[in-house]
Amino acid sequence: MPEAETEQGSGLVREVENLVERTEVRDIRLQKVAGEVFRTPPSEMTVSLQRDEPKYVIEDGVVLALFTNTIQYAATDPTDQATETPIARLTATHIVELTLAEGDQPSPEAVSLLLNGNVLFMVYPYVRSALHRLPTELGLPSILLPYLRREMGAAPNDETISARSDADGV
Repeated sequence: MPEAETEQGSGLVREVENLVERTEVRDIRLQKVAGEVFRTPPSEMTVSLQRDEPKYVIEDGVVLALFTNTIQYAATDPTDQATETPIARLTATHIVELTLAEGDQPSPEAVSLLLNGNVLFMVYPYVRSALHRLPTELGLPSILLPYLRREMGAAPNDETISARSDADGV
């Protein structure tokens, strides 16, 4: 790796470390829920998760970040076994409010690393709880998201996850 890239990378690490020291969580809450069931859920479905890149704004010493996650239920089309038919979609958006102490304006790269690293681990239990609980209100089986692991580097994204109904004993 060229020396300039190494210095640039270590500078970004220092900037993120400084940003961690300058921020404090003020609030984490569910901000928006949208759900729709397109047809009666069959007994066998696949469930997939999509996690959007966090969106954020910095104003007056506050960082507001939105974490949006969508789960989609699908099933094999009874008339065409090679086709998946959408059954339902549920989107939950959580807002995280961080106070930002005085200092230089952080770079977009540093904020992105902060949100996708440290803050993701703070908001994920709320996401996990909401996406487990909310599907049952639409008559869908609940889902159980896996735990985050540091070596993963990010939350599960665009992956198939398991859904469980009350008949499964959960």
